[in-house]
Amino acid sequence: MKGKEVLELLGNDVKVSLHSDASAYFGGYIADNYYALAQKYALTEEQLGQLARNSFETAWISAEQKVLYLAELEAYLKAN
Repeated sequence: MKGKEVLELLGNDVKVSLHSDASAYFGGYIADNYYALAQKYALTEEQLGQLARNSFETAWISAEQKVLYLAELEAYLKAN
């Protein structure tokens, strides 16, 4: 999927998120992926925050873990 498509989906409230797979072998650690997309398409802080939220909201983790990680994310976003 291309960056423009990610932004279009995000703008239509689709729970799109960024990931990395086998980063040690192929490069593209998750922070690198966020940075590259943010730089190329001038993402706002809100868009980046929503991508991160979506990652936790759609993750295969317990509801309790989702609440914990989302709270930590919100605290981080408010502090920065």
